[in-house]
Amino acid sequence: RQIKTGERKITKLWQPHFNLPQNGPKGLEQTCYHFEYQGVFFLVLNGNEKLEEQARWMERILRTNKLSWIIVAIHQPIYSTSKKRNVTIYQNLFAPIFDRFGVDLVLQGHDHAYSRTFPLKNHEKTKPGEKGTIYLMSITGPKSYPIDSRYAHLFAASTVDKQLFQSVRVEPKKIEVKAFDLSGKIFDTFELHK
Repeated sequence: RQIKTGERKITKLWQPHFNLPQNGPKGLEQTCYHFEYQGVFFLVLNGNEKLEEQARWMERILRTNKLSWIIVAIHQPIYSTSKKRNVTIYQNLFAPIFDRFGVDLVLQGHDHAYSRTFPLKNHEKTKPGEKGTIYLMSITGPKSYPIDSRYAHLFAASTVDKQLFQSVRVEPKKIEVKAFDLSGKIFDTFELHK
C-alpha cells in the first residue's frame, strides 16, 4: 500500500522535547537531519511526511559526503516483516538512493520483530564480494507480531518474541554489529568491511 502525502505527521510536541539538528528539508527540521560522528555520516529520516522532498534532500546531501561509512535511521522499515503492512513507497523512493550512494546500514523499527537482511542492491541479495546495504530492524519491547514470508528470501536473520538490543562498533575499515537478548546472550552478529 502507498502512503498518501500528508496522511501522517509528527506531533507538534516533538520539537519542544528534543534539541536536534535543524539541517533537514524546510518544515522537517529536527525530524529529518544529518550529522557526522566518529567518522560516520548519519542520516535520520522522517518516515511520516514529505517523503519525496526527503528523497531529493538526501540525494543532495549524500553527493557532498566525504566519509566512508553511511548509516541511515528511519522508524518505518524498507522491507516490512509485518503481515498487515507492505508500504512500498520507502522501497521505491529511498532504496535506489541507498544503492547509488553506497549506504552501509539502515536502522529501522516499527514492525515489532527482528530482521536483518543480506547485503541488498536493487531489492536483491548481492553477489559475493559485491557492495550492498544491510537493513536492520529490531524490537526492544515485549509485544511482537508474526513475520510474513514475503521478504524471507532477503533476510539473513529474523525472529519474533525476543527483546533485543544492539551494540555497533565502528572502526576505520570495519563495522561490527551485535544483537543481544535481555540476558546478554548474542542472538545475531555481523560485520561490514571497507
